[in-house]
Amino acid sequence: MHGWSGRADAATWTSVWPDLALAAALTAGGQLELHFAHASGWHGLVHGMLLLAQTAPIALRRLYPTTVAGICAVALAVEALATAPTNTTSGLFAGLVEIYTVGRWVAGWRLVAISAVIAAALALHIVRLPDQAMSDRLDNLAFAGVLSAAAWLVGRAMRRRAMDRQRAAAEAQAQREAAAAALQAAAAEERSRIARELHDVVAHGMGVMVVQAAAAEQMLKSDPSAAQEPLSTVRRTGQEALAEMRRLLGLLRTGDAADAGEPQPGLDRLPALVEQLRSAGMPVTLTTTGAPVPLSSGLQLCVYRIAQEALTNCLKHASGAPTEMTMTYEPDALHLRIHNSPGRPAPQAATGAGHGLVGMRERVRVYGGTLAAQPEADGGFLVDARLPLDPSSGR
Repeated sequence: MHGWSGRADAATWTSVWPDLALAAALTAGGQLELHFAHASGWHGLVHGMLLLAQTAPIALRRLYPTTVAGICAVALAVEALATAPTNTTSGLFAGLVEIYTVGRWVAGWRLVAISAVIAAALALHIVRLPDQAMSDRLDNLAFAGVLSAAAWLVGRAMRRRAMDRQRAAAEAQAQREAAAAALQAAAAEERSRIARELHDVVAHGMGVMVVQAAAAEQMLKSDPSAAQEPLSTVRRTGQEALAEMRRLLGLLRTGDAADAGEPQPGLDRLPALVEQLRSAGMPVTLTTTGAPVPLSSGLQLCVYRIAQEALTNCLKHASGAPTEMTMTYEPDALHLRIHNSPGRPAPQAATGAGHGLVGMRERVRVYGGTLAAQPEADGGFLVDARLPLDPSSGR
């Protein structure tokens, strides 16, 4: 953490001003104490300089804790060996501040070394105090030891507390970064899944166009007027396929091509989905309002997947709660609303990764729609999606 000088982190420069004020107050107080103690001449000058060496360095105690403590200890030892040492309130307080600083800011072998130096200098100072009986020396040593140990232990406790706060902050930051990375990964995975599904939709549309174009080609030879219907199908299917292709190109596809299997689900599969959940013990009602209009296969798939994810979440987190699913055909949008009453979480609810909402938002975003997913005042949950009917509204 620090070199031999004990230099602290640069951020502690902000603490110089309070420590400078403390050092100035202790220095001024100590010199006044010596003056009123009638310390004069060469003896008073030496005492004044040595006391200055114990109080003034406190201004840099957090920047150079080991060095400052060493200077103060040496000054205390020199005073004990070269003069008749004296006790001052400012010197005592300065010593306690330095001992606290060592416990707070110094670690490792430096802590052991500088603590031993301070203890030796303090003991030498007490033993060299004049006019003391042996019992007084022992009492003074015991009192100084208890007081110094208390200051040192307070410093260590403050150090541990600060380190715990730093560790907690680092862990919280790591958790936030991990959560953000998980959300990004979930969004990327969902985009890949959507791309695969749209790939199937486009491939199916292209297949229909080829078949209908071949039929129209045969009819043009025998019955040109009858070729109008397959050609119209080719045009309509081509428009839908182009719209889905634009959305497909707007996604970053990372997975392999979709596996061959059954056709992607559409709105015609919603009743079966509702019945499946009813059989699982969840009372779901499906209501359709407005005048139905033809929807592209991709948009139908988007609506189905949103309904599937929302109802599955209801089954997980509000098992047995009445759930209403309303699909409204508006003039320019399809409005899907799924609301469940409060219920109890199913035992397996905690096994989910929590990325269902991410997937729904990605799907809605592909089609240029809006999604609101939030708890309600009654304790239930609402999923509200609005998807534009204009194929050009997506990306």
